[in-house]
Amino acid sequence: MNSSGRATLFFVSGLGLGLGLGLLFAPKSGEETRKWARDVAEEGEKRLRRYGRRSIDQLYEVVDSGEKKVASAFKTGRDVLDSVAEKLG
Repeated sequence: MNSSGRATLFFVSGLGLGLGLGLLFAPKSGEETRKWARDVAEEGEKRLRRYGRRSIDQLYEVVDSGEKKVASAFKTGRDVLDSVAEKLG
């Protein structure tokens, strides 16, 4: 598992543990506690979505960079082959 996957796992685990402990030791009424739990869950969802969007954007950047490097390598290879062909022909 890579570090971003591990971080996501720890975040979700921590969110669940915190929510459970909060419900267990809540000094508020049931309705207030449910609202708090819903707010915490919604905020966690928003964070995960932002994290996912950032990860996708980074992945696109890596793929674009890789495509440029591969295209450059092919062009260099073609230039070398053309040069050798000229010398031989």
